[in-house]
Amino acid sequence: MKKFIALIFAALACNLAVAQSWKWMNPVPTGNTLNTVFFTDALNGYAAGEISTVLRTNDGGSSWSCVDLPWDYNSLTLTNSFFLDAGNGYICSNSFMFRITDGVAVSWENTPDNVNSMFFIDMNNGYIAGYNGFFSVGVIYKTTDGGTTWTEYSTGNPNPLNGICFTDANHGIAVGSGGLIYKTLDAGITWVQQASNTTNDLNKVCFPSALTGYACGAYSTVLKTVDGGSSWSVLLSGANDNFSDLSFSSVNNGSLITQSSKILTTSNGGLTWTTISPGINQFFNSISMGPGGNGTGFVVGGNGTILKTTTSGSSWTPLNSGFSQDVYAMCFTDMNTGYAAGYGGMIMKTGNAGTNWVPLSTGTTKEMNAITHIGSSTLYAAGANGTVIKSGDAGANWISIGAGFIPSLYSIFFLDQNTGWASGDMGKIIKTIDGGANWTTEVTGTNELLYSLYFLNYSTGWATGSNGMVLKTTDGGNTWTIQAFPEVYELMSVTFTDEHTGYITGGRFFSSGGALFVTRNGGVDWVKVFETYYPMYTVTFPDQMNGYIACASGHILKTLDGGYNWTEERSNTYYDLRSLSFLDANYGFTGGLFGTILKTTDGGGVGVENHTKTSSLKISPNPATDKITISPGREFRSGTLTVFDISGKCLLEKQFSAGDIELNVGSLQAGMYYLRVLNQDQVMSGKFLKK
Repeated sequence: MKKFIALIFAALACNLAVAQSWKWMNPVPTGNTLNTVFFTDALNGYAAGEISTVLRTNDGGSSWSCVDLPWDYNSLTLTNSFFLDAGNGYICSNSFMFRITDGVAVSWENTPDNVNSMFFIDMNNGYIAGYNGFFSVGVIYKTTDGGTTWTEYSTGNPNPLNGICFTDANHGIAVGSGGLIYKTLDAGITWVQQASNTTNDLNKVCFPSALTGYACGAYSTVLKTVDGGSSWSVLLSGANDNFSDLSFSSVNNGSLITQSSKILTTSNGGLTWTTISPGINQFFNSISMGPGGNGTGFVVGGNGTILKTTTSGSSWTPLNSGFSQDVYAMCFTDMNTGYAAGYGGMIMKTGNAGTNWVPLSTGTTKEMNAITHIGSSTLYAAGANGTVIKSGDAGANWISIGAGFIPSLYSIFFLDQNTGWASGDMGKIIKTIDGGANWTTEVTGTNELLYSLYFLNYSTGWATGSNGMVLKTTDGGNTWTIQAFPEVYELMSVTFTDEHTGYITGGRFFSSGGALFVTRNGGVDWVKVFETYYPMYTVTFPDQMNGYIACASGHILKTLDGGYNWTEERSNTYYDLRSLSFLDANYGFTGGLFGTILKTTDGGGVGVENHTKTSSLKISPNPATDKITISPGREFRSGTLTVFDISGKCLLEKQFSAGDIELNVGSLQAGMYYLRVLNQDQVMSGKFLKK
């Protein structure tokens, strides 16, 4: 499946293909919100949630593995799950349902929209409760073929149905908003409304036995039936909250979860309740208490929260691990050793390739916005209120080397142990030539916030900042010249791969847009390559051809051809990604909000088919003096040809039909030129040398 980012001009089209080879390193097993959990016994269970996250465990939550969904369903919010045994069941989003067989997603079906709950008798016969938005009524759907087709039962009531449960193949209960309760005795052929003794919304229902059942909902509502759902009584929980889910392992033992991080447990059928506060400041979405009354249960919620009890809910232990402070900058000194800097003076260190992270004592609580290294031992970090700190022993000890500058610093760049620069608020750039012992303030001619610095050598460097500010120096920062820039963006990151080729990423935060700008003539001209609907925070190139951009909302972009084509990778998160650190074209890390750290060892798994299509343009002769023949291939029956020079300026654009394209290039000056041919589905590129 392909999607296209908005283009500034057709020649620089950006063909996107989704891939997934980024692995969660912090928090683990995931930092994504989990909406549903289902255990078939004390050891085997599943948890699912945002960004199509599906986790599976067969050891009671000690370890988790990912269940991959089809690649074109990579951004769903999964809300419900139901399993018949350890390997077989269903997981669904609002409108898609995935069949899990032997722990693998083997098929998927469209479901009716607005699914709130599901229950399966076996792998063929199941029910979902929800809402028909077209007719504005609560509905129950039934399938007898594993979700391929569905039969609708409409309640005729405008309130949605939120929960459904069956005690056997024939007897079932559905609950909904406004205190709705419906009962069937004939496998869902007919449903009869029952008196509930409440008008509060009911969110979930469960039956630990054929006769005894419980329902929970808004305003601390808890109901109980002992006659199979024909009549219901109100239980007093003592809470003042909304209940999002409940689960009972026996007729007497069960738990409720609230939307304010509390768990209520009962051991006497709801006569009394004990409130537990696990100390986790996250909302809870789903609970599953192990069948048979063995005392084991699980809760999932925000930011990858997973809790476990082995005491029937009287105490809970977090199964997810890691830190949650925002990560603003990262650097790795080798394949195993890396650092993450961020909120509250945090600098975390890993010595095992990101598997574990330990906090370092930095001596500051100021936000750390930037970190860099020289060799394996020397580190520099910069942040709020002009803070600059240094370590000479791989982070074991830190000293403050700030020069008393009040403005916050957002970037730091060192060429060797002694020579470095930092930039930040109010147009400030400071320089040291003695490893930070002394700093001098450089004259920049601007008061704009300077987000990013990059130096090619001891003479030539760039700084980028707010309102489209670009500065360049050719004398090591003694003087800075403001460069013309085509548009007003917050320019968050700058990097160069050689003296000619550079990249700037940024965003427009009030409109949530972003853009990539490229120069191919040393910054004389900057061309906007493409726009996105999300800001782009940082760009890095581990070599001249391979580059990455980390963006808002979990987007990661990659190029394999020096920035001419970009593919979107599946990051498996929707959190803003603020930092990148790559040791080579394939091995790298990205970090962002809520402690998010992701790792790839294969460059993010770019789709091979997509990359081949964008790089297979044949041009002959090459080099050329007069005419060239361009061969797009048989798949291009028509499209647009564009020629542009090394700076990215469009020189020629023409339409073409099927077959080879002949182009007269005799009037062009000697040099390198780039070609693009594209139609609504594909983009191909090539380059030729004009003698």
